[in-house]
Amino acid sequence: GLPAGAHVRLVADLDEAVRLGGRNASVYAYRGQCHLQSGALDAAQADLEVALGLATDPADRAKIELVLAEVRKRRGG
Repeated sequence: GLPAGAHVRLVADLDEAVRLGGRNASVYAYRGQCHLQSGALDAAQADLEVALGLATDPADRAKIELVLAEVRKRRGG
């Protein structure tokens, strides 16, 4: 895992990328993974669903779907 506080800093950087017009699947997927690691499951699911909608590469979509499945599992659904 990341050192204490690293998730917060990384999410802030990814928030800035989104704010600057980042309609990029990778940005949303990375931020979703950070939210998952920090236990923010609602935010993780929201970002991963956006990432899935933006991703065009089948391999990227498969990776995002795996992480999204983990979020759903942790949420009990």
